[in-house]
Amino acid sequence: MSGCGNTIAANRPLVRRLILESLRCWAVELGIDGFRFDLGIALSRGEELAPLDHPPLFEEMEADPDLADLKLISEPWDCGGLYRLADFPAQRVAPWNGRWRDDVRRFWKGDERSCWALGQRLEGSPDLFGGKAAGANSTCITFLTAHDGFTLADLVSYGRKHNLANGEDNRDGDNHNNSWNHGVEGPSSDPAITALRNRQLRNFLATLLLSPGVPMLLMGDEVRRSQGGNNNTWCQNNPLGWMHWRPDADDLTLRTYLQRLLSLRRKLAPLLNPEQPDPHWHGIELNKPDWASWSHTLAWSLYAPAGQALLWCGMNAYNRAMHFGLPPTPSGWLCG
Repeated sequence: MSGCGNTIAANRPLVRRLILESLRCWAVELGIDGFRFDLGIALSRGEELAPLDHPPLFEEMEADPDLADLKLISEPWDCGGLYRLADFPAQRVAPWNGRWRDDVRRFWKGDERSCWALGQRLEGSPDLFGGKAAGANSTCITFLTAHDGFTLADLVSYGRKHNLANGEDNRDGDNHNNSWNHGVEGPSSDPAITALRNRQLRNFLATLLLSPGVPMLLMGDEVRRSQGGNNNTWCQNNPLGWMHWRPDADDLTLRTYLQRLLSLRRKLAPLLNPEQPDPHWHGIELNKPDWASWSHTLAWSLYAPAGQALLWCGMNAYNRAMHFGLPPTPSGWLCG
């Protein structure tokens, strides 16, 4: 396992055979329907750790009929500094878009110089894919949280990691989280802080589900599962990493909101295809997006082929309410 000890030489025949036979066993005998490769781009390195444009492991994996129907995703980076997103060397392995995660977090945290980056992510990251959206087959994975790092609830509740429980003096886990506690570190009984955090959870989920690409949700985020600010619970063997099975009323309300977002995404699926025209950008005024470094607001709309506006979305990360102009739509809104 790369990053936690030795790294195997996946370019060599016997190692490839071990990996492929293991995948077949898990898929055929145990019914596993997909795999994620941690630091997966390390599997594309050859002799002397040289990056390979056609890594033999990925080529054999994609040619294997027993693995043809599996979902395959990977981190496009490794511990040696290799990062291949747009040019990930496999057709069927979908890479995580880590820039999407970071830029969306920065925008909703209120960082400066984050508005333009958010616009790029909502267009399918053309700045990362040679001026075009993230592939006609939409295999790029967009995500907010994963098994590593903060949960979504902790992302809006903690400004720093709290990994002291394992006795490693908080040295483990990532220090770059782009999180914000909204005024109090950890749980709060302040109604204003709780309301703001709940609103931010909805902002994050709406951004994820209304963006092109393949959205990935972390189990438990839909019911505000917390790890107490720990962003590396794999060092633990205790309830920190367990699933939250007793959601309260606010947890269930968030889950209902997510269900409605999923229903909306299904309706909008043709419009969220990267091959469709770019969204129409607005600011608080129609057709006047503010891309300045100090801007914290962005709005956009999607149009049907006939020209009528079907969806408008306004995003406000400023610290007060803003009034947005809406585009005209004589035939009515699909949603808003």
